[in-house]
Amino acid sequence: MIMITEYELGTGVNADDTSDGRVASAATSGAFVSYGMAMGLAHLVAYFERFRNNKPRVIGDKSSQSMKDKSLIVLGSPASNTHLKGFIATYAEEGYPKLSEFRWTPTENGVDLTLPTDELLKPAIDGNEDGIDYALVVHLKLDGGCQLTMISGCNMWATRVAAQCLTDRAWIKQLPKEARDRRNSGAFVLRADITKGEAVRVRILPIKDKPFFSLR
Repeated sequence: MIMITEYELGTGVNADDTSDGRVASAATSGAFVSYGMAMGLAHLVAYFERFRNNKPRVIGDKSSQSMKDKSLIVLGSPASNTHLKGFIATYAEEGYPKLSEFRWTPTENGVDLTLPTDELLKPAIDGNEDGIDYALVVHLKLDGGCQLTMISGCNMWATRVAAQCLTDRAWIKQLPKEARDRRNSGAFVLRADITKGEAVRVRILPIKDKPFFSLR
């Protein structure tokens, strides 16, 4: 199952209004997703259909559907995702205390990410869609054989880039061996250099001098 992060549209639209906002509100039941979220989702769905012969179910984070005893991939950060905040708090108490050492702070430029080392990662994308963005990728092995994977970009560019990288078999081979083993629970950070909206360079930033940060 894949969960995307939805953003609620403003309420109080005039009934006679035919603007894009009103159309979007009616067409999406009051919520929408970013371009980066949509593209990231497209990469994930295409990967599962092509290489896993599986069509994953897609839900929004504003959904009230039960996710108990299900493996889940979450696109988005806990700064915006309704369920992800709860997941992090719960699993930090149930065997993954280091998970709480990552902190997200909403700003006017998106979301800043603070690492367990207290290093602050601040995305900076200008009006030409040039700059730097970051994404945190977390994988947790849960009870009952279930797994939780978080793909949390500070902004939409890194969310899309991270999903694209994680569905590229050639790129995955660059990851440390322990990061490629789904039995391991841990995290890594991607830095994406963006030019005109596209990634021109992607690299892994070490956390405490390690490319793969164990959450045990």
